[in-house]
Amino acid sequence: MLEHDILTPQEIAKILLCDEKTVEEAARKGTLPGVKFGRGWVFPKAALLEALNSQAKEEAESRKYRTTSPLAITGKQPKQSKRNPPALPELPLT
Repeated sequence: MLEHDILTPQEIAKILLCDEKTVEEAARKGTLPGVKFGRGWVFPKAALLEALNSQAKEEAESRKYRTTSPLAITGKQPKQSKRNPPALPELPLT
């Protein structure tokens, strides 16, 4: 039962579809909750799931208010170009 409560970087990498080094780097940065134990990392499953759920909710909230339209952000119409298109040469009629 205990073996399922603690995960290794290899197991997490397999679950998250990433490299083991990515998991260890995220643990060092504090993005993933892990404990350096000896020379390697171990991850409590409950803390990992809680952290992932929290990150997913934060990202969903940030996407909720994101817009891509400059009109929506400023309320102004985009500036129109003042340049005239280049004059094309006339082609001879055959």
